[in-house]
Amino acid sequence: MAVASPPMAVPQGRPSGRARAALPSKGIRTMAFTERHIDGVVILDLNGQLTELSGNEMWERIRELAAAGGRQILLNLAEVAYVDSSGLGTMVASFVAMKCVGGALKLFNPTRRTRQLLAVTALTTVLQSFDSEALALASFTAAAE
Repeated sequence: MAVASPPMAVPQGRPSGRARAALPSKGIRTMAFTERHIDGVVILDLNGQLTELSGNEMWERIRELAAAGGRQILLNLAEVAYVDSSGLGTMVASFVAMKCVGGALKLFNPTRRTRQLLAVTALTTVLQSFDSEALALASFTAAAE
């Protein structure tokens, strides 16, 4: 039997430490994502480039999931060809948002380039990353024990 968690505040805006140029909001899509649910874990399969524009779409979906009670989110990065600094910022903001509501956001299947980017920026100390979906899913079970 599932027990409902008390409502918690979900950060509303994506944090930004610098001014950003306005980007067109129509016609440009650098990433697509599909959503799957396995044993209470939401898996977002990302495909394309994780940039400011696509990151905003992902951020909004993660915020919606958190507001609806989602507490375990996995990002599948296998098909992410490019991540820029805004994309990294979105991953960190999403991680923090999930932490604020008592949840967790983890990564799996990062490409070699994404893995290097996470290492160079020292984000491997913050964002848990796994080589497979099975290991990532198992990490939620292990954390609950």
